[in-house]
Amino acid sequence: MLPWNSRPIEIANLFNPAFCSVVLKRCVDGYCSERNNEFPFALSFLILPIVLHKQTREHFPTKISVKMHAWLQDHPELRMNFAKRVIGMSQFTREALIYAIPAGLINVKGSSIGSTNRSIHEYSKALKPESESFHCLKNAHFLGRWFAQAGELSTIYLMWGISV
Repeated sequence: MLPWNSRPIEIANLFNPAFCSVVLKRCVDGYCSERNNEFPFALSFLILPIVLHKQTREHFPTKISVKMHAWLQDHPELRMNFAKRVIGMSQFTREALIYAIPAGLINVKGSSIGSTNRSIHEYSKALKPESESFHCLKNAHFLGRWFAQAGELSTIYLMWGISV
C-alpha cells in the first residue's frame, strides 16, 4: 500500500478512510434496520466495490422489493471484473474499518459488525443532494437493506461471482 502522501490526489480523495468508513456505516445501518442481527464482517469487503463503482450505483433499482439475484441477471455487465475490484479495493476497506472502529462508527463482535449510536447526521447534512458523495451514502444504506433481504453471506458472494 502506498503511503498517504504518495497516492495520486484523486485516489486519496475518493478512497479516504473517513469517507469510506461513513459509507460502511451507512451500509451496516441499512442492514441492521432490516435485520436485528449484526452485519457479516466478510460482507464489508463488497460494499466499496459496489457503492463507489459509478456504473453499478447508477443502475441500482429504486425499490428494495427488487430481488438482488434477478437484478444481477438483468445486469451481467456489472459483475464483470467484480472479483478483481473487490481484491483491488480491499486495502481501502481495511483502512476504512481501521478508521471506523476507534471512531465509534461501527463495532466488531466476532465475525460480525454492529451498528453504533454514533450519528453521521452532521456530515450528511453538509452534502448537497446532487453530489456523488450524497448518492454514495444513499446507495450504501439501500445496499445494506438489500443485503439483509438477499440471503446468507455465501449466497450473496455467489450472486456477485465471488467464490468462497
